[in-house]
Amino acid sequence: GPEQPELPEKEEGEKDGSEGTDDRARAVFFDEHTDASFLTLAPCSSTAGLQMRESRDGGGWLDVEQGLPGLHSNEGDLVIFIGDFLEVLTKGHFAAACHRVACANESMRRLSMPFLVRGQPGSVIDTTDLATPDRPLLRLEGMSYSALRRFLDLKGRRRFKGPRLLTASNAG
Repeated sequence: GPEQPELPEKEEGEKDGSEGTDDRARAVFFDEHTDASFLTLAPCSSTAGLQMRESRDGGGWLDVEQGLPGLHSNEGDLVIFIGDFLEVLTKGHFAAACHRVACANESMRRLSMPFLVRGQPGSVIDTTDLATPDRPLLRLEGMSYSALRRFLDLKGRRRFKGPRLLTASNAG
């Protein structure tokens, strides 16, 4: 049968940032990670479950979709967050959003269609005209997007924290 989601351990007294939700009761469907993108635009899902880390240093989990209408309305709510590329380009001034998908009920179905804003593999990044001493911007002169992507992949970033990530073997 299909693998059952892991229920995360919670230390006594630990706050999870989810307005009173007991983190042990949440099934983790997609582990903690950051996105290999400049930005991620995530329309609210059919079932709330997207969680963001409260701070760069860890902290609890915030239920960012809680209370938003989701896909079943005409509201069009989006959750927009920073990816790895923007964090690197801004020298960490804007941190990549560490996030995961966890639901209160492991039998819930969830439809999510995030749009990751990335560069074209053949594009070139040149920030020489924009990078000044008073701006938190990495100076890149004619670096290919694919070279920046390889750099981030080698550095590892925080994209791959746990066993419940989408891989080629379980993608379909």
